[in-house]
Amino acid sequence: MEKTAFLNVNGMTCRHSVEAVESALEAAGGVKRIEVSLDDNVIEVQYESDEITVEGIKEVIEDQGYDVDGDTV
Repeated sequence: MEKTAFLNVNGMTCRHSVEAVESALEAAGGVKRIEVSLDDNVIEVQYESDEITVEGIKEVIEDQGYDVDGDTV
């Protein structure tokens, strides 16, 4: 089932940060679309819940060195 998560992410400050997180999420599988707002520190992730969970998405982002405050939706 396709779902969308909005995650507050701290520490992303530039395009390099965005690219690192996007690449890691794309490699994780199950992620369909990623939208990052550096101004709001929010990542919107559209994903297949039978392939990856919100916790799995958070773990991928945290493995890149960024703090995830939680699911905003």
